[in-house]
Amino acid sequence: MSDGKRWFKVWCSLLSDPGFSMASLEQRGAWVTLGALVAKHGTRGAVTIKLEYLESVLRIPLKIVRELSEELNIQVDVNDNETITVTFKKWSKYQVDSTSYERVKKHRSNAPKKKTKEVEVEVEVDKEVEVDKEKKKNKDSAPVKRFIKPSLEEVTAYCKERNNGIDPETFLAKCESNGWTVGKNQAPMKCWKSTIITWEKNAKQSDKGEWYE
Repeated sequence: MSDGKRWFKVWCSLLSDPGFSMASLEQRGAWVTLGALVAKHGTRGAVTIKLEYLESVLRIPLKIVRELSEELNIQVDVNDNETITVTFKKWSKYQVDSTSYERVKKHRSNAPKKKTKEVEVEVEVDKEVEVDKEKKKNKDSAPVKRFIKPSLEEVTAYCKERNNGIDPETFLAKCESNGWTVGKNQAPMKCWKSTIITWEKNAKQSDKGEWYE
């Protein structure tokens, strides 16, 4: 809770303040008096009073107040209704309850810091890695299409459809002897129809009328 209504603080740093060092005793007294007035009757470092009250009750000439505005960071506004508004420019910094200030400072220091650009980049990279892992996992878990050996009827019908002259029984016997593999590396056959097409391109007919790759 603010103690601004009970105290007007004079900081020790005032001793080294250039403006205060140059001020006369009358100016210093006026500065302290106005500070106490603002603390008791003002709001957020500002107070408006009548010129008559300033000069008659507080016994501070308007001239002195104007001089303070130049040396001690006080803003002075003379209004049309014979009043004056005095504002201490750094009121919040020096007059707010120090315990409240320390609590706010501690809260801010404990608050989570914003991510730097480097951290944001690392987060994005981690996300991409996770996405790649998920894709690989889905790919690995995808059902593998099982190869099914064709029947003699299926091969006969397909060779007849393509009119390629390949003997279906010879084709099946050759595939069985090769363990249903293709190529020099003996890779597992995935599609028997593709193998028939390969036979059409590469096969040659021997004198006995047999087909081979």
